Amino acid sequence: MSDIGMTYEINEINLSPNDTPVDLSDVLKNIEEASTPSLDDWSTEYLKLQLHYTENFTVKELSKICDYYEIDKRKKRKDELVEDIIIFENADENKSIVETRKRLWFYIQELKCDKYFKKYIIWD
Repeated sequence: MSDIGMTYEINEINLSPNDTPVDLSDVLKNIEEASTPSLDDWSTEYLKLQLHYTENFTVKELSKICDYYEIDKRKKRKDELVEDIIIFENADENKSIVETRKRLWFYIQELKCDKYFKKYIIWD
């Protein structure tokens, strides 16, 4: 059979008496475990983001991110702002707003680099 440039064939395999059948639930469980991030993955990602925000952003820039996410920023030091942003961005329910924010920040940088548009962009 052929479907959109892909060819496949289905063959029935007879198991020998020594072979044990594979339980589909075990296969699905293994796939789920492999795709679930471990605690080590989370802590590594946290540390990478912490370094990124600490080294590459000023307090003023972090405050803009907090404003966008509607995170309270009053009387917080830089490291506290970074922590709040990382926690917000790592929450699954915030993935959409985080992607939107990153995309819009990218657009601002592109406009600021453009010969024509840079005179119209005020982003301190």
